[in-house]
Amino acid sequence: MDVDEVEVWDTRDGHRRAAIVRRRDGFFCIYLWPYFESIQVALFYDDPDHPELYAKPEPGIYGTVEDARRELRSLTGFSDAIVKGSNTKPPATT
Repeated sequence: MDVDEVEVWDTRDGHRRAAIVRRRDGFFCIYLWPYFESIQVALFYDDPDHPELYAKPEPGIYGTVEDARRELRSLTGFSDAIVKGSNTKPPATT
């Protein structure tokens, strides 16, 4: 499974994780995971190829990472979430 994780977020309490993922069409979607025992090992080792992690995205398709990030922050428990990993490029400086 080829998954392009753009950002991975953890809630401050450590009970949930979310990823902003670039779809094949260039748009973005969000995947959410509670820390259930069955996927805990895959999350711990950051295994994006683990099939349970990407079985079904949350409803919504976003045109930009910023739009997806705004939606993610509006989800319960994610208003103060922290970025665990990111492959987004920093803004250009002039």
